[in-house]
Amino acid sequence: PNAVELVPGEFVCEDSALMGGMIIVEDAEDMKNEKSCDVRCQEANCNYFWEGEIMSVKQCRLYSECNMLVREVGAQGSLKGVADTSGQFCRVANPEACWQVSGRRHSLHADMQLGQMSGCAWNNIIEQCDLMLLLGGAGVERCARCEYREANGQDFLHKVKLPSVFLHGQTLGISCWQERYRAVTVIPGTVLGSTLTCVSGEWFDSGGRVGLANFACAACVQVVSPPYSELDSR
Repeated sequence: PNAVELVPGEFVCEDSALMGGMIIVEDAEDMKNEKSCDVRCQEANCNYFWEGEIMSVKQCRLYSECNMLVREVGAQGSLKGVADTSGQFCRVANPEACWQVSGRRHSLHADMQLGQMSGCAWNNIIEQCDLMLLLGGAGVERCARCEYREANGQDFLHKVKLPSVFLHGQTLGISCWQERYRAVTVIPGTVLGSTLTCVSGEWFDSGGRVGLANFACAACVQVVSPPYSELDSR
């Protein structure tokens, strides 16, 4: 999309990022003839824009950047980010679930896996908005989630669709979901293997055992301070 809604409500960007240093005010008489804020942004090549009303006066604000969310009491509108057309992005299948499982933990520095949310478009604004919600949600209606991520540089790019047939001698890497589980052996005192090898139609691990007979994923428990559980429950 050309623009994505990030923060609906009373929050705008810092005044120093206003393009031209001015706020576009639309009078009621000529409002029908005015260009939409989206069109103005495209013509000015802005990166963010806010459109809404303050004291029943319609406004359009174009921003070159947005490093900090600023609450403007009485404002009612929507802050949107403009997509970077020079790059390629993947769309997250379930942004809300991804944020609940990984995104919020990452923003609160409670995740154990570095780079879990790398490449998320507008991540700085998304994290700031979510923090506002955790602190009570004054001036915020809802927050966008990490819906788009940069296609390049993701840790899943090496993954490919499994073939229907494996040849003798081919190997297959095995692992657990690192954010929630750790690989463990089933048989005490044995060495954990991370690959399976196809031998005459059967899979064997590095210790010569069949299939996943000595491989399991154990759930992890992370100990955090009491305030984190309160924040995570909101």
